[in-house]
Amino acid sequence: ADRVSGARGAQICLSRYSVSMLSNARHQRDLPAVGAHSPIYLHVDTAHMGLGGDVSWQPKLHEQYRVRAENWHFALELSVE
Repeated sequence: ADRVSGARGAQICLSRYSVSMLSNARHQRDLPAVGAHSPIYLHVDTAHMGLGGDVSWQPKLHEQYRVRAENWHFALELSVE
């Protein structure tokens, strides 16, 4: 089986849906129908930040779980064998 190598913490996902399509859909039924000729989107995520804090009435992340606003640099090389 083919495997991703050298990602070093990055998460890579292939999807028939763009980030915009997923963001605008409130439910799965809101996504457009896809088929074999639909485009394939490559999503590369290098950092994730949590959704909230310890309790629902204070949704503040602990300092150690926050993603800092800074420039991110990474390289991606794709090859087909």
